Amino acid sequence: MSRQMGVLAVCGIFLAISACSETSELSTSKNPPMEATLTPLQKSNVGDEVRSCLLHYNNGRGKPGTFVLIKVITDATGTVQLAEVAPTDQARVLADPALRLLAEHAVRALLDRRCAALPLPDSLRNAPHSFEFRVSP
Repeated sequence: MSRQMGVLAVCGIFLAISACSETSELSTSKNPPMEATLTPLQKSNVGDEVRSCLLHYNNGRGKPGTFVLIKVITDATGTVQLAEVAPTDQARVLADPALRLLAEHAVRALLDRRCAALPLPDSLRNAPHSFEFRVSP
């Protein structure tokens, strides 16, 4: 699996976006989510868009230094269709009520109709894509 990571920090929310190639229930064998490569500026644009919704739901609450990984699948228009705790982070999140709350806020924010349409570049708009967001208070 190929990953490209960038960390953004504004308004107390840290958002790291890594693009990864995975299959999901939203994909078919003919059209799985593609590996998406975002430049630092594109990551910043996506982060800025999502951050306002994260602040609406979370309001910066949470323990400093904590984070959750959220897996996001977009459709061909760049709209979030699935947001859930990444499989690699599920056990850790389930074991900590504060992380569960942060994860719930992040999922709600990413699925919010005001923020679900990610500002992806045109080159990523004709196929579903999988992203991983690292969200911290």
